[in-house]
Amino acid sequence: MSNSFFTPYFPGVINLVLRGLTWKTVLAFLDDVLVLGQDFEELYVDLDNTV
Repeated sequence: MSNSFFTPYFPGVINLVLRGLTWKTVLAFLDDVLVLGQDFEELYVDLDNTV
């Protein structure tokens, strides 16, 4: 993605799509999305909400 047209826009689009979840259950980086949870059950619920 380093030479892609969408490279500068991708983080903004991801933050727009995941609005309301960021910094609570999801962290979005350049091309990564991290889903957070304190245990497996919470992680599973947060992952289900994210997807």
